[in-house]
Amino acid sequence: MNSLSRRILLARVTSSLLAPRSNPRQITPTVCHLEFNYRTASTSTANEQNQNISQASDILSVDPKDSFLVRMIKKYNLFNVAENKVKYSSYLMYESIADSINYAQFFEEFNMKDTYYSWFLITELHVWMLMTRSMAEEEYGRLARNTVVEAMWGDANCRAKELWSENPAGVRMHLNELSDQFNCAIIGYDEGVNGDDKVLAGAIWRRIFQLECNDPLLVEKLLIYVRKQMKYLDSMSRKELFDKPKIKWVPLEDP
Repeated sequence: MNSLSRRILLARVTSSLLAPRSNPRQITPTVCHLEFNYRTASTSTANEQNQNISQASDILSVDPKDSFLVRMIKKYNLFNVAENKVKYSSYLMYESIADSINYAQFFEEFNMKDTYYSWFLITELHVWMLMTRSMAEEEYGRLARNTVVEAMWGDANCRAKELWSENPAGVRMHLNELSDQFNCAIIGYDEGVNGDDKVLAGAIWRRIFQLECNDPLLVEKLLIYVRKQMKYLDSMSRKELFDKPKIKWVPLEDP
């Protein structure tokens, strides 16, 4: 993540801590290797998403008769330290992807072009893994998931504007297309991780390799990576996840 992207992302963190926001394109992921009831993929309408986030971050009603300090505390929900901490930790989880993943290695290992779209595909895969782990936590899990997704779209938007600053309409159209693809990809990954290796390999082949990889060893390599990473995330406790998380991304190959 370059310095401009980092500054913008940190600014979004601060803004998010003060005012909960909704993203109508966020979806409901599943949980890998955990309680079966939490492992059903589904998508939500914009109204459902707004309601979900509103329930997770309700703002107390503001009485004009209150003092200025009380009104500010109610308006920005400053009493709810736990929710704000989860939001902040969720941004740190996303930042672990931007800072720790060796994108160049992924591009080289899996014969991917060094493009914005390839960056998004790799980021999306890791975001999905964080989403599935977050949703394993009944309390604040949905809020954490939504915040990770929000951070991803903030970063994606920032990078797109840097690349195509002269065409803002094109950026919006491109991001809308990516959002639709994202929803479909998450459902495919959820189905795959809840099935056997053949199902997950198919989801990876369709999304990451865009149906064009004829080398099963490459698909297998990424499949093993995903399984190992999901196992590690599942081993993290709630405290490790929400209290200044330090996500470890396993290497593509064992040292």
